[in-house]
Amino acid sequence: MKANTKKQNRIFATTTLLGGLIMANLLSSCGGASAGLGTSSSPCFSALPPAFQAAGTGGRMIGVRLLSSKNTARLEHAYNFKNGDRICLVAFEFPNPKSGKITITKDVDRIIGNFRLVFYDLTKAKVILVHNSKYLPIKFAHSFALV
Repeated sequence: MKANTKKQNRIFATTTLLGGLIMANLLSSCGGASAGLGTSSSPCFSALPPAFQAAGTGGRMIGVRLLSSKNTARLEHAYNFKNGDRICLVAFEFPNPKSGKITITKDVDRIIGNFRLVFYDLTKAKVILVHNSKYLPIKFAHSFALV
């Protein structure tokens, strides 16, 4: 009887350990840096509070992106701001001032609507530009899947 009990204890311990490892792996993947923001890096989490404050009330955040050096250089020229090493772009959509409703249309290669773009420099830890725009300059992971 003792041999059978030892075998059962080993099976139970192995099963428990394996189950714990599987759960730890699942939980760590759910909380990863790109879990819900559409960004590949977690530093942009620090940009969210100041971006919400800079954007003002009445809008809805649609995404945040840590810009690549290529996108930073392109947007620096288009929006006239000084290049930073690490820039997060936080985008908000706002209702159309005339109708009071959020109206978004899809053009050939861009999304058109009423957007407020907040550029946040991670190196300086501050908002460097708030810009109202009729289109999104880059794609966001979850933006407008239904449009």
